[in-house]
Amino acid sequence: NNITLSEIKEALEQKKEIIVWIDSFYESMRQDTYEKEHLLHSIIIADYKIDSDVFIMIDHASKDNVDYKEYEISAGELELCIEKAGSSKDESLKDCIFSFEKVNEEDTTDYGELLLDRWNEHIEEYRESAEAIGMLADYLDSRGSLDEELFGVLLSELNEIVRYKAMDVFRIKLFFGEGEILAALEEIHTEWKKFRNRLQR
Repeated sequence: NNITLSEIKEALEQKKEIIVWIDSFYESMRQDTYEKEHLLHSIIIADYKIDSDVFIMIDHASKDNVDYKEYEISAGELELCIEKAGSSKDESLKDCIFSFEKVNEEDTTDYGELLLDRWNEHIEEYRESAEAIGMLADYLDSRGSLDEELFGVLLSELNEIVRYKAMDVFRIKLFFGEGEILAALEEIHTEWKKFRNRLQR
């Protein structure tokens, strides 16, 4: 049996971060794969709008664009995407849903506050790192063109960094909302995207 939308809604009500596997062949916002190619990959379900019966998911628009953004997906479409991923020949993907929660109920640690404290401890370093990214971009510009192999490796690594920085922004926004830490992380994410785009040009 596949995970149900009711179970996803219940998890969202508990402020859990939900990750599900879908088949992008049925995902209409993915113009590279929609009704063209069966692509199994994971997305984050961030919210549910009860008035319009749509879910908010975090995904990227295509395989060549790894900027993760929020998109709306109808309940029916999400259910179909999950169902088709679950019926895939890849047995490891069946019934896949993950949420982040305590395993030991006796553990009284507030991990949210612990995470926030650690971000706060290093906020100045995050700001400095945003400046360092610009300096690195300037240095590469001064070197002139890169050979094709090095360019491909660097671009691939930058895409991964941009993806993970987007997830940092999403997690902090989900759990703690607007604030100084979110602003710093958004700045870092933006600087990495600028760096990648400069390299591509």
